[in-house]
Amino acid sequence: MIKFIALLPFIYALLFTLSILSLCFRKIRKKYLPWALGLGMMMFICLTAIYFFPERFFTIDARPSENWEYKTRQTNTVILFGFGYVMEDSSMKPGQSNSALYKQAIANAGSFETLHLIMQEGVMVAAHEDSVSNYPFIRDSVRMHPHSPEIYINTLIAAKYAILKMDSMHLKRAVVYAHEMQLARAVYDLKRIAASNPRWRDMEFITPHIYNTPFEPNSVHPHTRSPESFFRREVLLSRPVEILWPLCCIQTP
Repeated sequence: MIKFIALLPFIYALLFTLSILSLCFRKIRKKYLPWALGLGMMMFICLTAIYFFPERFFTIDARPSENWEYKTRQTNTVILFGFGYVMEDSSMKPGQSNSALYKQAIANAGSFETLHLIMQEGVMVAAHEDSVSNYPFIRDSVRMHPHSPEIYINTLIAAKYAILKMDSMHLKRAVVYAHEMQLARAVYDLKRIAASNPRWRDMEFITPHIYNTPFEPNSVHPHTRSPESFFRREVLLSRPVEILWPLCCIQTP
């Protein structure tokens, strides 16, 4: 279903383009003109609704896993995707989004001897700034992948890194945290990559109920500063690109 929804605006665009091309042939111009106009109007309405009124017509939030609360308390591994960090005086700050995701993950965790946290850089900074020491577990903080301000790591590539970390640590189940508007794609990417390798096919990824994660207005990534800008990028760029991206082209060390 996520594939169809992500590609729907572009299916409209393709059909409209083909219809326009068909009008170049005089013999069938009248026959295809109503189709061309109709498809063009559908595409215009769809893309306009996404761009100007995203949350009124569409929802992209992830559906929580069945019994997610119980499964979360029974799982000692957490994957945390970062969302819009801040740079202040040449130093990285986690920002509101990453801090909120980290706190929610810790609050939902069960009691373990060790809680493995596989995190992107922004959430890693939030974990380092956490001064609480009386947790019922030892936090094993693992950097998901090397970080460079000049290199943008999309969710699909980050998911591959996360699975490689799980594999190296002999872990088979993880709770996935990301902004609720990104979470469905993050879980989809993890499952897609896991299914591509026999060693990873028995991995399980739990989707928790994530809500009211704030947006960081000073984020270094403009599309993570507001729900409107993120929604447009999510539907019109991120989902189609990652769904169509061949897994064999993902480069990780």
